[in-house]
Amino acid sequence: MNWFVESLAETGKRIGIPKLKIDFETCPDYLLDIYCKRDVEIELENFKRFIKFLEDNSVARLCYTRASTAMAAYLLRHYDKRIYIHNNKEAIDLERDSYRGGRCECFYLGELNSENYYIVDVNSLYPFVMRNNFYPVKYKKIVNKPRISSINNACKHSSIVAKTLIDTDEPVYAVRRERTIFPVGRFWVTLTTPELKYAFEHNHIVKVEQAVIYEQADIFSTYVNRFYTLRQKFRKEGNAEYEELCKKFLNSLYGKFGQKADEWIKIGDCPNEPDRVELCFIVGICRTKQIRYLLGEIFELVGYGECFNSFPAIAAEVSAYARMYLYKLMKQAGIENVFYCDTDSLIINKVGLCNLQSQIDNVKLGRLKIVESTKSITIRGLKDYSTETKNVIKGIRKNAQEIRAGVYEQEQWPSFRGLLRSGQTDTYTIKKTTKVLSRGYTKGHVNPDGFVSMRVFATIELCLQALLILDIRGLLTIFLYLTG
Repeated sequence: MNWFVESLAETGKRIGIPKLKIDFETCPDYLLDIYCKRDVEIELENFKRFIKFLEDNSVARLCYTRASTAMAAYLLRHYDKRIYIHNNKEAIDLERDSYRGGRCECFYLGELNSENYYIVDVNSLYPFVMRNNFYPVKYKKIVNKPRISSINNACKHSSIVAKTLIDTDEPVYAVRRERTIFPVGRFWVTLTTPELKYAFEHNHIVKVEQAVIYEQADIFSTYVNRFYTLRQKFRKEGNAEYEELCKKFLNSLYGKFGQKADEWIKIGDCPNEPDRVELCFIVGICRTKQIRYLLGEIFELVGYGECFNSFPAIAAEVSAYARMYLYKLMKQAGIENVFYCDTDSLIINKVGLCNLQSQIDNVKLGRLKIVESTKSITIRGLKDYSTETKNVIKGIRKNAQEIRAGVYEQEQWPSFRGLLRSGQTDTYTIKKTTKVLSRGYTKGHVNPDGFVSMRVFATIELCLQALLILDIRGLLTIFLYLTG
């Protein structure tokens, strides 16, 4: 189950059953029993309220995960337009190549303290773009080396995924190079409908190598409208639990269309063995494998492939629309007034806030709300910054102790895999570990003044042309020198 990703302490605070505090090193057993019982009480009450939410609002049946329950809710009441699942491998490969995450970038590294700064968030960014746009519902055809004009025309009435050669001076298109970056220059990238529309509007497309064309339709608006209305209703009533559940339903659906499935192969028979899954650690090899016992047969997990109902183009377009909307807000604020962005939030100065004033609304879907105002902010890297009131460092626990700059000591709670790997499964030992942060920034070039320049890409052909020009200039210089 991945329903409640918040800490147990936050869950307890939300539902009114606070988590207890304890000193594990000195507490007697009876206090430890009380402490553990309270944890169970929090989880039990949390799930009781969750089940009541599903029943009272006729949402869906309870499924194993957040995303699968969201999909069940969608299919129950909101699946009004048929979605045709296809199995064209070439098309699926392009869809997967176009599927990238949210935009997280630093535009400045260091301390800012010369004016007021603001952290602003988009109200439900992904549900907003899901509601306001059409998405692929049926594969039509795949075309190789199409005319640019034909793809431009098709974008007006169809959804498209296309491998394109881009020449741009704007850091707008997401490229995956170990991490998702937004370079400028000339490079190949697989784009979806919203990115293609922007590229055509700004004459950034040089060539289209391959494109997949789909019928499109509005498939999410009724789903988003219902759960966002419910969320606002519960917020007004002060029902924090139901409000949080509505938020999870809004954000968990689209990724289900991009989900991959386990691929199992049969490796033998095992009559009378109970059904189960085993995690196996191989001696001398630093990897694991999974074995599944099912109905008297043994299967091994060999990889991951497409689910029978996956449609990656839908998930890819939702992510792309979200990135493009965030970029639109960045341009409206003024790129020079934006210092950091993370998926659905921006850190901006007062000028940027004034430029975005028309977008400020704490309630309306897709508008901005001001989360924090501060006179000082230090940006150290991705998901790593401090303001006057909070300190955000990804991967570092809130109770971690900073030994020196960038070095933290924190508790390490071993996972199930860790216990099996250690061979000490009879005890559960919480250890102290030292974590050293590597704060090198790789998504751009950090200038001496702290501002970040975008990475510049060029195709191999362009590099060869540049080298050829340099060679010709060199030969000409030698000739002029020798001839006086």
